[in-house]
Amino acid sequence: MKEHLSALYQFMWVAKLKSFSNAAERLNMAQSGISRSIKDLETYLKVKLINRTTRRLSLTPAGSNLFRELEEGFFYLDRGLQQLDLMRTYPTGKVTITASRQAMEQVLIPRLASFGSKYPDVELELIVDNSNGDVVVSALESESIDAGVRLGEEVTEGLVAVRISEDLEMAVVATPELLSKYGIPKDPKDLVNFPCIAGKLDGERVFDWEFKDKYKHKPAGSWTLNDSSLILEATRSGVGLAYEPKELVKDDLAKGKLIQVLQDYTLTIPGFYLYYQDREVSPALRVVIESLKV
Repeated sequence: MKEHLSALYQFMWVAKLKSFSNAAERLNMAQSGISRSIKDLETYLKVKLINRTTRRLSLTPAGSNLFRELEEGFFYLDRGLQQLDLMRTYPTGKVTITASRQAMEQVLIPRLASFGSKYPDVELELIVDNSNGDVVVSALESESIDAGVRLGEEVTEGLVAVRISEDLEMAVVATPELLSKYGIPKDPKDLVNFPCIAGKLDGERVFDWEFKDKYKHKPAGSWTLNDSSLILEATRSGVGLAYEPKELVKDDLAKGKLIQVLQDYTLTIPGFYLYYQDREVSPALRVVIESLKV
């Protein structure tokens, strides 16, 4: 039957317009071709659909019944195709993004807070994931997520990176009580004498604290945490020093709850980037990208 769909469509228009010539004009086809297609269709169905005379055209009972079914069927088919076309241009559907808790709290949630009112047909699924970049790349390649967020713009081939935050100024901070007990470090090399809270943000390795002049300090102490919010909570409790984006501790610094040290040695690191597969993206993901990029 698939090979006769075109003939069925032609028959519907002949029946609708009650004219081979009008149907031919409507479909931009030769009248002889339409006539031949319908004859072949009648042969295939083994039933006559149209009574033809030199002066008029009429449908047989079988033709009338088929016309009613075809008119309704092609109507729903056309409506379905229009909806598909709309989906290609109108933002709709679910967009899944993974990001660290820090990226969620600093960028995604504040920036997308009013997103729903602008795009009510787009569902956002935001998943906290502190995995390393390779894990997220694998998720992108398997299409289990639509986009991921991480620091820096270096991405695997086949991915696109879009900046969604400014660069991050880092800060070494501690409570006044801890600094009163251990003293104030004057140089990053002094940190070996201080309890430092380690960050294990990808579940595999502890991040070195990187400073100017390419100096790296391996944080040592009794605490290792895999979330920036928890690292800072431990810092506020006097567990040790932390090396985190200054934006996260600006209120603590303003209130005197934490004190910044080693300002002359700390770095500014690349900000957050949204990255996704290098291919045509859906309208839903496109409006998310436009809402986040800076």
